Amino acid sequence: TGFPVLCYINDELVGVYNFNLDRFSTNSLGYHEFGDKCLSYEISANSDTTAGAFFKWTPASGKTEIEYLQSDFECRYPINRVNGDDNFAELKRLIDWVSDAEDELFKEQFSQYFNLEYVLRYYLMAMTMGMVD
Repeated sequence: TGFPVLCYINDELVGVYNFNLDRFSTNSLGYHEFGDKCLSYEISANSDTTAGAFFKWTPASGKTEIEYLQSDFECRYPINRVNGDDNFAELKRLIDWVSDAEDELFKEQFSQYFNLEYVLRYYLMAMTMGMVD
């Protein structure tokens, strides 16, 4: 079993981490505390041409819109969506926005879709640790 690690950056607490909990540890990760306000997806495909790379669906994909999104994303929480009751509405909204936004609109509306601090932390961690499949 793992043990929790308090992570501080520049003397500021940034969170509690446990590298031994897998993505199915919804109770341990606290998802249940937020109920239907919590939505978690796993990107299940490394791509530079599909939904996982924020390219919106088109009929030319040869798939339905749901099939297109399902091929790159797998819902992890909430349970009703994991069990197939998922229309990917929030994810579709995000992918369509990223796909369509010109540079100025992207900068202007970024904070409506992302938390800049967390995006930068994720990027720095991924680059530092070489986190690619």
